[in-house]
Amino acid sequence: LWDWVDETEKAQKKDWFDPIDTVGDDHHSVILARQIAATIKDRLLHGQITEIKREDGRDVEKTRRIEAGDFLILVQRRSTLFHEIIRACKDQSLPMAGADRLRIGAELGVKDLTALLRYLATPEDDLSLAAVLRSPLCGLSEAELFDLAHGRPNYLTRALEEEKARFDPVYDMLKDLRDNADYLRPYDLLERVLTRHNGREKLLARLGREADEGIAALLDQAMAYERADIPSLTGFLEWLARDEVTIKRQMDSAGDAIRVMTVHGAKGLEAPIVILPDTGQVKNTVRDDVLNHDGVALWKVKSDDLPPVQVGLTNDIKTRQREERMRLLYVAMTRAESWLIICGAGKPAKL
Repeated sequence: LWDWVDETEKAQKKDWFDPIDTVGDDHHSVILARQIAATIKDRLLHGQITEIKREDGRDVEKTRRIEAGDFLILVQRRSTLFHEIIRACKDQSLPMAGADRLRIGAELGVKDLTALLRYLATPEDDLSLAAVLRSPLCGLSEAELFDLAHGRPNYLTRALEEEKARFDPVYDMLKDLRDNADYLRPYDLLERVLTRHNGREKLLARLGREADEGIAALLDQAMAYERADIPSLTGFLEWLARDEVTIKRQMDSAGDAIRVMTVHGAKGLEAPIVILPDTGQVKNTVRDDVLNHDGVALWKVKSDDLPPVQVGLTNDIKTRQREERMRLLYVAMTRAESWLIICGAGKPAKL
């Protein structure tokens, strides 16, 4: 029924840090995410659910309206579908608890803001300036950036100064931030970008409303840094680079909001309505390049050239993967108190 991927701790950590894939509106993950969001919205408007309550020593059925907090969406891993579901639900203005784990450095809006901070700390950093110019904060096209950067005799910031008449709004914004970078704390500098120069509005217009979550987390980290150390721009950038900040939310206290999380994180939780969205086919593969055979390291070769000892090792690994998937399937299905909705996108899994 459900071909779960191998959810070892190593794979889990890798999934936290995978970048968000860019897919089009016709991608099956986007289509399924929008269908899930539309279904949830319809159920919130018109749906009812019957629960069994224990009263006076007997079971009593009670019917009530469905609420956002009744929905728990469980995914195999934090893949494209995971992020598209959150995006689609926010597009429908549904109350969302957000991702169960948020790696601040992987958020696109945060990357743009940190690139800006790096440029302000070191104006000679051409790569960071180029990233800022192409970001929603400045909005230059690829062709405009190429014309500005190609054949320049000096730093990119000098080339921008020479072309300031052409890029007047962008130049004025960056000059204002450079003039204040030595006097403002990191939090105040970020707020100046986001508010005075409409950075938040620009980022959300390009990246969607889900980008606001990462921006808010970056501001929280700036406040935390200022409480722990003497505030400086270079110090804050070093602090961010040194600590790979990942925020873990307590999803059992998400309130009246839709929860989206991995099945590993859902252990111990229950919800009236559980949706399992990624039940498509997943290849059963051995990811490790080095196999352990009684303490001897064996380099994995192509499947056609596998010696008998490696055939046995890979078969054992795949068997353990299948057993783990069955355990995860049991955990996922038993999270549902009333409704269990199973769906998938892409190639169907083989029964």
